[in-house]
Amino acid sequence: MEQREIKFRAWDKEAKKMRYWDQINQYPMYHLNDDHVDHMQYTGLRDAKGVEIYEGDIVRGCGGEQHPRQVIWRTGYPGWAFYAQKADGFETGFGISDDPQRPGVEIIGNIYENPELLK
Repeated sequence: MEQREIKFRAWDKEAKKMRYWDQINQYPMYHLNDDHVDHMQYTGLRDAKGVEIYEGDIVRGCGGEQHPRQVIWRTGYPGWAFYAQKADGFETGFGISDDPQRPGVEIIGNIYENPELLK
């Protein structure tokens, strides 16, 4: 069975700022409830530039298609897949390839700081 790193980031609703794992661990537990933050789990995958992919990220290049999609969740396929949806709600599963002839996905933003990318 595949082992992957389990970590989260969180959108701080009050500060309107993304908080990453090392920052989250510094907050008191009461601040980490759903009233203060929206949690997003790391998929265990990286985009074509090596950036970690989290739920809530907006990516393009899924299946060679350039329409931006929001990362929804990681699938059970070992090491390579996640689900993403377009603004119209259409969901599809996508894999990440190491094949240089088939470029991988690229993170272009996230749903909190760049919601206009899904329009």
